[in-house]
Amino acid sequence: MDCPGAVSVVDPKPATTPDLTHGSGEEIAALANRASISGVQPKLFAVQEGKKFRPAQRGEPSTHIAKLPSPELEHLVELEYLTTSAARVLLPADQIVEVEVTPVEKIQGNCLLVRRFDRTDRGEKIHFEEFNQLLGRPAEAKYEGSYGEMAEFMRAHQTEQREIDIDRLFRRVLVCILLGNNDAHSKNFALLYTEQGFRLGPFYDIVAPSVYPRLRRTGLALKITPGTSPHSMSDLGPEHLSLLAKSFGLNNAGLQLAVSDLKRQIGGAQEVIRESQVGSTHLKKQLIELMGKRWNGTFASIGK
Repeated sequence: MDCPGAVSVVDPKPATTPDLTHGSGEEIAALANRASISGVQPKLFAVQEGKKFRPAQRGEPSTHIAKLPSPELEHLVELEYLTTSAARVLLPADQIVEVEVTPVEKIQGNCLLVRRFDRTDRGEKIHFEEFNQLLGRPAEAKYEGSYGEMAEFMRAHQTEQREIDIDRLFRRVLVCILLGNNDAHSKNFALLYTEQGFRLGPFYDIVAPSVYPRLRRTGLALKITPGTSPHSMSDLGPEHLSLLAKSFGLNNAGLQLAVSDLKRQIGGAQEVIRESQVGSTHLKKQLIELMGKRWNGTFASIGK
């Protein structure tokens, strides 16, 4: 199995080849793919051939992860594309995963294709670990702990460009708040293993669940600090950003600089959403309005 990271799983006693002649396109693709990627949204490993994509076959190296349309959350594929596009504008100095919305062979509806950052252009595997693993927690504990714990780990274990990566991680959390990404848990942030040691991996899984009414009143996935956890995104105020900065070892000047940089980019991010060929006018309007509310309620008074 072509798992995320530099890990492969080989069954010493493989079962017989699955029957691919019955079932829906998604079921056939899943059986052929044998993918095992955690998360609520259905996912498959995919291979790009020219401008087209198909599910990866058993034992075949993949180039992308395909996120299928969600049976529960309408337009989730388009929403993640728009949110990721906005994050790219908000964080021009950071690395953001490459995404596109396109069909995948045998799959009904468009998928979000995410280029694998844990593979080189030649298909070589790159080792990375999510913070949930790095902090020694089981998969089901991804909503435990605080964002500052990730910065503490980086200070204790990272040597090369540590302060740069900590600042980038802090700004990613700010962007999650601004974009209404209240599901940014510890499996959504990762460190790459390099010859120079740990380095922050690209920003991925950027989506805005706050667009959906039933998820709007949910607080952040992780705590601001060990004892601070607002009940909803609307409860997040400037005082919480100050506490978040302190948990990352940043002073008020560092917080003000990060917020000032976001202020310069927010108009461009909203324009990218508005002009995107992906997503309905209603969905784009929802995301733009959400960003405006979060800016006015949480960011605007920083430094004043």
